[in-house]
Amino acid sequence: MRIPEKILITTLLLALPFFAHAQKWYQVEVIIFSQHDIFGDEGGPANLKLAYPSRMIDLANISTDGIYTTSDYQILDKSARQLNADAYTLNSTGVYKVLYHQAWRQAGLSANDTPWIAIQGGSKIAGHHRLEGSIRLYLSSYLHLNTNLWLVVPATTSTYAESATAEESGIQSSYMTTDELPPLPSAMNSPASIDAAMTSNAVRIDRVYTLTQTERLQLGKIHYLDHPKMGLLIKVTRAEPP
Repeated sequence: MRIPEKILITTLLLALPFFAHAQKWYQVEVIIFSQHDIFGDEGGPANLKLAYPSRMIDLANISTDGIYTTSDYQILDKSARQLNADAYTLNSTGVYKVLYHQAWRQAGLSANDTPWIAIQGGSKIAGHHRLEGSIRLYLSSYLHLNTNLWLVVPATTSTYAESATAEESGIQSSYMTTDELPPLPSAMNSPASIDAAMTSNAVRIDRVYTLTQTERLQLGKIHYLDHPKMGLLIKVTRAEPP
């Protein structure tokens, strides 16, 4: 018995993971904020190994990076965000400070097919930002979020003096400088950013806090990733394909 050509082609296409996942589009909104640790001073991790992933995009330049286009990711206007009130409330408390707030639409692809998204937020520090790193949202039966974020705390005059005293005493200092932070891939850096990084003097860093987690997400639910020094809110809803 001969299978009708239309049914056969449809069946074969649906069997492909990329095709099946690409039919599901999502609206994603992320808020990342710093917070005061009310339970005490949380020390940063030792032996840090900060790095950007090899496959990464910048949402601000998705139409010009040569790999992904606006058909793969669609950044949304501020008016289309669903968590604007939450961001306002966080900033109003005096305890939290929003460093990054963005919303976009993307296809639900597998982990192998999904690039990481570059994150930069907060004040600039010698060619870097207080908040840097990357996140990734992919589909594998369920939606999953990966975070690879770090929050930089510049050294104050007192912490800088303490570090200098320790070095003079032969004690190994735990402080880094901004020169030791991983740079964005050159293809993602604008000429102005490159010039700023080259002409800026290195700044001493007091602490670096990391947020590296994997979370399974539910549609329509606001998920909260907690850390004594920072937090992340994410909400994912179904979106119509472009």
